[in-house]
Order: sequence, then C-alpha cells, then structure tokens
Amino acid sequence: MSDQFIGYTVSISCKDGLGIYQGKVSNVNDDNQTLVLQKAFKNGIPCPGSQLVTLNAQTIESIHIIDSGEDTPKPSSIVSVTKPVAKKANKPISVSENLVHNQLVNITSPDVPTASVKPLQSWTVFKESPRKFNLDNSTFQPALFNDVRTTPGSHKNSRRQKWHEKDEACFGAPINYHQLTKEFDFEKNLALFNKQAVFEEINASQKPDVIRQAIKVNRCKPNEVSIIRSRQIFVSQPGQKEYITDDGVIIPSITRALRSQLFHLAEENHFTISRQCEAMGRAVTELAIPLLGTHHRLNPLDTQHRPIVVVMCGLHRAGVMGANAARILSSHGVETVLFLHQTQNFYQNMTNELYLYEHTGNRMTTFLQELPKHGIDLIIMALADEDTPVEIPRSVINWVNSKKVQVLAVNPPSLGTPGIPATCSVLPILPLTNSPDNGKLYLANLGIPMKFFNDINIRYKSPFGHRFTIPLYVCD
Repeated sequence: MSDQFIGYTVSISCKDGLGIYQGKVSNVNDDNQTLVLQKAFKNGIPCPGSQLVTLNAQTIESIHIIDSGEDTPKPSSIVSVTKPVAKKANKPISVSENLVHNQLVNITSPDVPTASVKPLQSWTVFKESPRKFNLDNSTFQPALFNDVRTTPGSHKNSRRQKWHEKDEACFGAPINYHQLTKEFDFEKNLALFNKQAVFEEINASQKPDVIRQAIKVNRCKPNEVSIIRSRQIFVSQPGQKEYITDDGVIIPSITRALRSQLFHLAEENHFTISRQCEAMGRAVTELAIPLLGTHHRLNPLDTQHRPIVVVMCGLHRAGVMGANAARILSSHGVETVLFLHQTQNFYQNMTNELYLYEHTGNRMTTFLQELPKHGIDLIIMALADEDTPVEIPRSVINWVNSKKVQVLAVNPPSLGTPGIPATCSVLPILPLTNSPDNGKLYLANLGIPMKFFNDINIRYKSPFGHRFTIPLYVCD
C-alpha cells in the first residue's frame, strides 16, 4: 500500500523545530516506520552529501503532497531540450554534448507541427545563466516561434554573446550551501583590518608625485619641497636640537631650566596651572580624536560602539594635564577610564581635576586588574614628568606594551617615558631636546602672553597660525 507513494514530491513539517523537508519519496518502510526522500531540501537549502534523508514517523507532524508524479505525456510533437549544465567561461557547449551529459526533458507542444521542428545537432548554446535560461537566436527558438534568425557575426549577436560571457563569469560558480549556514565573525574580521596602514596609503596616494617623493626621501624636511625656512624664535638657552614646522618655521629647543622659569613666571602672573592644563587638555583631545577614527567613531546616534580610552596619570603637572584631557574626551562621548599610579601626596590642582572628572560618570581606578581587558582604542600616557622623577612599576609597563595600541604621551620627559615608547607626544610652549622614544612630536599653544617670553630673554613670535597644535620635525 505504501509503495504507491514512491515518486511523489512531498513537503514534510517536522516536530521539535527540526524544520521543513522537501523532496521525492524514494522508499517507505512500514516495519521501521521510516520514509526516505531523495534530492531533499531542508528549509529551502539542499541537504549535504547524497541528498538522501531518512525521516521517522514519530518526528513527522504533517505531510503535504506537492506533485503526484502521475502525469504522462500526451501524444503530440515532442521537442528534446537539454538541461542547462555548468561550463567554463568563454567555451561554447553544443547541444550534442549536452545530450551526452544530461537527461532529456520532454516539452509538449501540441500547437507546433512535427514538420516545423528543425534538427538541433548543428546549433550551439553559448551560456545558461543561473538567473534565467535565455537562449541565443542560434538555438531552436526560431523553430518554435517562427522568429527570424540573426546572422552569425552580426553586431546584435556579438553583444548578446558578451552578455552571456559576463553572466557566466558572475554567476557560473556553484553555490556552497555549507558556507551559507556559518555565522560571519565581524569582530574577528575587523581585527585583521589594519586601518592605520590603509589611511596612510590613501593619504600618500592623494599627494602629488613630487611631494610624495620628497617626503619619502626625508620626512623631517617638509620645507625643502616648496617652503622657505624662517627663523622667528630666538632663545637665550637653546637646546641640542632644532625643529621645523610644516610652514618652514624653525622652532629651537630649550633647556629644562628655561622652560621651568617660563612656567613659574606665568603662574606668578595669574596664568595658573589649571589654565595651562585646560589649554593642554584641549590640545591632547584635538590629537586623540583623529586617532580614534574621527566622526565615524564619535557619532552621537551610535551609543553602543563608543571608543575606549585609558588615561594613565601621575601626581604632577603632566598628570593634571592627562586628567583634564580625560574629562574633555568624556564630553565628546568617549568612554574614558582614568588610572592613578599614586594615591599619596595629592596636591590641589589634581584634586580639583579629579573632582570634575568624577562628575562625568566614567570610571577611575588605581588597580590594573580593573582596567578593560580588550577593546581599548588609545592609551594616553601621563605617568612621567620632566620635573618630577617617578619610577613606573614593571607591571604597568608590561600591561601597556601588551595592549598593542597607540600611545599618546602628554608632556613626557625628554628621554621618553621609561619602558613605554610613544606613538606621538604633545609638548607645551617650546620643546625640549626629545628622544625618538617620544614618537612624532606636536607642539601645543597654551596662550601664554608675549610679555612673559620677553621677560626671560626669549624673542618669540607664534608659529601656530590657525591651529592649536602643529607637528614638529627634526631639523638638520
């Protein structure tokens, strides 16, 4: 009795979320209560392997018959049409080759007389697109519809052949249904993307050939391309190096004593440390935002993918500047975590900054274990200061170096932060003689009045122009 359903095409809904199977019944076993489907599909996707699926009666919820398979062809004119087969690009396949490799499909056409059907052996089919079975004019189509055949070599036939070749190149590859069932790991794939290298390549490709070649030969001499050097700042106690800006302005380095003298003179004339740190914090924020991806990462509508910045501060002038930068970054929507290296000998300026930072709602800690394990986009380093020697623990150095992220140093010592090389550094007023460990140097404008420079024998003219920070290059 069950054998009468063999050959039926059915759709079977299974229990317990096993899905919906479709296929042709090839075997029904009454003893085992099983049913075998051939050429089976599960939820619209072909089943792997031999496409044979065995279903138990206990798992079947309902069966719907799609096709009984009892239709028999009526006596009429029969045209043999080959089933489309995969082929290599730019290689035509004749119908005679298809007859060898494929089964014939009978198409009943009672309206077409037998005498009007032409032989197919000499015609060529160029392309069977997966999207549509669009045969060329050189096939049996004129025989079925009494159309006018296009002569070989005509412009229209050549264009259609090009369309077929493009379809084959685009859609000719078989579909791997196993890959469709796998989840794509976006985070793992994003980690493999070196954004900084791509941005540098884009920036390099947008510059003229002459400038790009000059920068490649000597990146420390942007003035040699098309800019004349200009010396506008003269100091009484110069350092060992001179620097140059993009505009060709020469910036001399100064000694630590001369810079400390300028700081103290400004403080005595009501240009307090808090004012200086506010200007420095803004400059650090201006450099940190491009390192985070600019507006792409700081979209106000995207609150689920906020960039994470760890700010590491000591109890000195540079630490106050770092805490100020953490507060300003928080106001831009950045998730900041403030790490304090020391908890003793607090002084008033740091206490005020920490009080303001606590009201941002972001975290503050003194333990490395409470810092983020992953997802950090930038580390702002303010643990060391030129005027306040501090010994950084080895555990802190190892933690920073293990994160493999960019490090932005705030007013670091001239020899660099011990054990922690910086990607770039922000320097106030005038630079010291900096070590290469401080990375690329940027000079920040603190807005100190001109009179204070004149009082300590510095002839000063602002090199900043329309910017708050400018890059510095070592000048030979």
